[in-house]
Amino acid sequence: MLEKASEVDTVIFDKTGTLSSARLSLIRACIAAAHSEDELLAVAAAAEASSEHPIGRAILQEAKARNLILRRAVARRARTRST
Repeated sequence: MLEKASEVDTVIFDKTGTLSSARLSLIRACIAAAHSEDELLAVAAAAEASSEHPIGRAILQEAKARNLILRRAVARRARTRST
């Protein structure tokens, strides 16, 4: 088996945390011109404040790292896709 490894020219990994720390982080936000990135991030983080989803936690973590002031989300409703 080890001898065959020399013939391999491509390896594909599924990045689900098996080979990584599985810690998501926000790199950049693309926004409409009427709002700043920090404004968008603050609103998104307020909506995700009680989220347990990894993406929601990454958004909240970045907002905290930027010391953004988060307003309390008043109406929040989770939606699921029905099949």
